[in-house]
Amino acid sequence: LSSSPRRNDAFIHTRTNFIPKVSRHCDPTSNGESGNTCDPIFFPVGKSDFPSIVKSKQFFVDNSNYIRKFEKIGEQIIFTRPPRWGKSLLLSMLQSYYDINTTKEEFDELFGGLEIYKQVTLEAREFYVLPIDLTVSVVGDLRSIQQAMFNEINGQLKNFTERYHIVGAEIIFGDALASLVNVVNSLRNQRPGAKLYVMIDEYDRFANKLMFENLDHYDKIIVGSTSEDPASSPLQAFLETVKKIKTARTLIMGISSIVLADASGANIFTSVSNRKALGSAVGFKEQDLVRGLEHISLSPSQRKSALELMRKLFNGYRFHGTPDDAPLFCSQQCLHFLAALADGCILFLLKDDYWRNVDVPKLLVHISDSNCRISKNVFSVLTRSSITRRDIFHLVSNYSIPVLEGSLNTEYRLNDLINPVMNIRKFDPQVCIDRSRAFMFSHGMLTLAPRRSNLSESEVELVIPNSLARDSYFTELDSMVELRSFDIGLVFDAPTAPTIQVFLQSIVNQTETLHSDDFLEDVLQVE
Repeated sequence: LSSSPRRNDAFIHTRTNFIPKVSRHCDPTSNGESGNTCDPIFFPVGKSDFPSIVKSKQFFVDNSNYIRKFEKIGEQIIFTRPPRWGKSLLLSMLQSYYDINTTKEEFDELFGGLEIYKQVTLEAREFYVLPIDLTVSVVGDLRSIQQAMFNEINGQLKNFTERYHIVGAEIIFGDALASLVNVVNSLRNQRPGAKLYVMIDEYDRFANKLMFENLDHYDKIIVGSTSEDPASSPLQAFLETVKKIKTARTLIMGISSIVLADASGANIFTSVSNRKALGSAVGFKEQDLVRGLEHISLSPSQRKSALELMRKLFNGYRFHGTPDDAPLFCSQQCLHFLAALADGCILFLLKDDYWRNVDVPKLLVHISDSNCRISKNVFSVLTRSSITRRDIFHLVSNYSIPVLEGSLNTEYRLNDLINPVMNIRKFDPQVCIDRSRAFMFSHGMLTLAPRRSNLSESEVELVIPNSLARDSYFTELDSMVELRSFDIGLVFDAPTAPTIQVFLQSIVNQTETLHSDDFLEDVLQVE
């Protein structure tokens, strides 16, 4: 058997349909008042196939300098960011970079114009890369959900064996974990010294869906019947198996580490999400959007207006290590906006800064990607505990929240959010609040504020990042308690003390407050 198997292009990992090459080239020198000079498809909305984007010459933001940082920071790691922030595209780039099947010619084509190409690391094109995407259907009973997970893993194992010409590895329909062991053993027998890199994408996607829609299934599939028995939880058993096959490297991508904590067998994976070296690893910077706008036929005044609009709606995100003066933009929201601008359908908003006269909720109807909004389910998890409501009301009043920086790194589980008083002897309201804030931070509901000089070294402040996120808060508050749209609009447009008082009084008037014996003194349960 050859130690350098032929490349199989079927390996290319993407969760979208193939998007053909741009049919019209962009003209970044045009300054027309209207019209567009590039197809909307130039901006790859929802696309996570790195080779296809580069070869099609679509819009791409070079974050390849972070390849070296991920390489140095650890070998068994998990990296999380809010939904729609470009994690899958980052993983696709890493696959192409490390894949032993990437030829020198293809490597040069894909990375030749990128920052990493100036100093390629020694591990480039050195690994047998096993990508596993855990985007799994959660329809049906426990058995069918587990089988859907196994089918997904088995399908990707089959692709792996075909791609690297691994023969004789048995794929077992009813047991993907045994299949994984078989495939890895066959790889090592047939390729002595082979280095395996497992890249797991969307590790918590189906778990989050269970968390929001079926807690009973979540407990049985993610947590398991007992933490001492990994086999009782399919996800925990899978992560335990990944641990046992002793990969050279493992990188797990997801939204938060809460699922990893519940699948407690995954204790060998180190979360690097809050490492300052990776603070701007995903997301767009303002200079990226300036470059994107240059590909659309706009006047200087239109470009300025478009950039200010994106700042208002999509900017303001800071993670640990993101510079205070360079907050990040949500990448998918910006791509959606740029594609709509290239299509010409929202140019009217830029004429004489018309968008400034439009209420934020109405503005979002025209330019917001609904898939990037904060999920209703996230709010539903938070509001199961009345303790977190105080924070939400505080936030919509335009206040920042001071927290200890270490509290955002603390491991916590789902029950710590929804049943904070299960063990009343250990119950601490502040710990509950800290965990809810960490949950909100991981989902993009909160972000770090610019550091103020009066904060101690151990403190940071959390704020709502932008008008888009703030609108999500008001939308969900409107659905939790029946308020007149006038009340919502008034406090959104003029968050002064009197309007906030009117707003909160509207909630109090329509909300029944009950005392619960499950809560300590002075802690109220709102139903």
